[in-house]
Amino acid sequence: MAAKKSPRAATPAPPPPASTPTRLPKAKNLNDVIANFDTVIAWSIKEPSGIGYFAVMYKRATIAIDAAIKAKDFEHPAVMAEFAMIFAQRYFDALNAYLEPRDSEKPTQVWRCHFVGLEYPGPIIFQHLLTAVDAHINLDLGIAASLVGRGNMDGLRSDFDQVNRVLASQVQSVLVALGDLSPWIQRIRAVIPDETEILAINKLLVVFRDLAWYFALTLADADGDAERVQALIDERDGWAAWLGTEYLAPPGAMGWLVRLIAREECRDVRAVIARLNQGADNPAPTNRKFLA
Repeated sequence: MAAKKSPRAATPAPPPPASTPTRLPKAKNLNDVIANFDTVIAWSIKEPSGIGYFAVMYKRATIAIDAAIKAKDFEHPAVMAEFAMIFAQRYFDALNAYLEPRDSEKPTQVWRCHFVGLEYPGPIIFQHLLTAVDAHINLDLGIAASLVGRGNMDGLRSDFDQVNRVLASQVQSVLVALGDLSPWIQRIRAVIPDETEILAINKLLVVFRDLAWYFALTLADADGDAERVQALIDERDGWAAWLGTEYLAPPGAMGWLVRLIAREECRDVRAVIARLNQGADNPAPTNRKFLA
């Protein structure tokens, strides 16, 4: 069978996997959120489906946020619990709309880029995680922040920074798992000092955090004008989807590096999910060096 073309090609998108999980219910608390992730992970292993890659990563992050709330690391813990639920629900809604759409329901462009990209054989695990993080941070984070911070965005900023610090603190654990699955990633990380890695992660995440915050402010300023809010979301969605295609098919030297990594990377979807899931129930503690 011929390999599928890159998502950049003007060809119809591949269909969703043949079997689908029961539609995920709306989460009413963080325990429901984590239970939904467990459902997605179990289905992804059974299928198998790369959808489980990000679901495991997101489960880890949610448990870390829940632990930070219980440790009183946030100024407004109840608000951040609501934020975490709204944030996760956007992912569940996108997944429902992709796997089991109802009526005219469909995922945003950037989430569709992620889900469709999982059907292509070329990208490595890290690229698939990047397209999900793209949707998660570049679109959904700002929307969730604008919804919980309406009328008091200034009061949300400190907790917004803290939740991003909690998320950033999980990155290195994920990179360790990727190193076990991708020998070249392990080799690359072995020659990079820990402080340098943290600095590099910081620089990238600070940019995306600040872009998400300004997007949230723009949405909050437009509150009450539903048409304007939707136009802003659609514009942002289009930009993030374009960025996702760049992640899936990077040009030049980056594309060469991806192909090099792919030669030795584990392609057993079940094994990948199982490794990423190791330690997900016990996420890394918040590292104050991140987003300082």
